[in-house]
Parts: sequence; structure tokens; C-alpha cells
Amino acid sequence: MIAGNAELLNLDLGDDHECLEQVDQIKDTTDRAARRTQQLRAFSRKQVLQTSVLSLNSVVHDMKQMLRRLIGEAPKKSPLSL
Repeated sequence: MIAGNAELLNLDLGDDHECLEQVDQIKDTTDRAARRTQQLRAFSRKQVLQTSVLSLNSVVHDMKQMLRRLIGEAPKKSPLSL
């Protein structure tokens, strides 16, 4: 439902709207959530899934904007107080 609404919003906004990046991020997030849900359902049924090689760099890169919003700015390094 969310993915469908995001797709409709994407069509309504056009190619040069300032919110287009956020709508694309919503669509990507709903796709990832759907894949995770499918994996969890398969796990609960003890169904064997096809394994694949995963690049942690690409996963983190794809989630970079969401992580920045959640974590905020990188913490500043401070000397340890002993």
C-alpha cells in the first residue's frame, strides 16, 4: 500500500520536483521491507532460500541517508579521560 502510494506520488510530482528524492527513498525502503518480510516468512516455514553473496559496503551505501537521519552527525573524537 505504501509502495503504491509512493508510486502514485512519484507520477504526480514529475521529474523535477524537490521531494522526488524522498519519494524514491520511500520506494526503496518499502522494497527492502518486502524482501525482509519474505525472508522472515520463509524462515518461519523453515523454507530453504537461495543464498547470495552480500556486499556490506553496498548495503551501507544504500542506507546512508537513513543512517544519517537516525544517527545524526558523526560524533566528534574526544580524548579518553582516565
